[in-house]
Amino acid sequence: MNYIIPSVIVLSICCSISIAQPELDLKPNRIEFEDLFNRYDYVLLINKGDQILTIDSIDYNDSLYILEFENNLQLPFTILPDDSIKMDVTLSGFYFVTINDTSDIINIYNDGIESPEPLEVRIRFFEDEFGEFNGIVKDSLNPVDSATVYFLY
Repeated sequence: MNYIIPSVIVLSICCSISIAQPELDLKPNRIEFEDLFNRYDYVLLINKGDQILTIDSIDYNDSLYILEFENNLQLPFTILPDDSIKMDVTLSGFYFVTINDTSDIINIYNDGIESPEPLEVRIRFFEDEFGEFNGIVKDSLNPVDSATVYFLY
């Protein structure tokens, strides 16, 4: 009987400590780039917990994306409970996208319940289209033999 009361107190203290923690939520948790003209999107990093959340680092392909935060925040930064930070995602390396780059993950490391929190990125356009054209290449007057023509876009 004497051991029950201290056990209940210790158990209730442990439960209250484990419940009070930060929790990162991403809205939306998936972004899609559907064509070359829509290469910008954003995600809200929301702290749904009741403690301050720290965003430690972000793992992403920096040759494809530029990530920027509102108010020019730099990593690491904190988010208060029931508050959010806007993260802009720009697909800057669109010219590197191949037909194999249809999905990607941006991992957001934090001190919340789930770390890293994955942000799914889908790329729905492809630049690996090939074609053929025929014609004659001239240098003012004379045809050029075995000429190669490059298109830059």
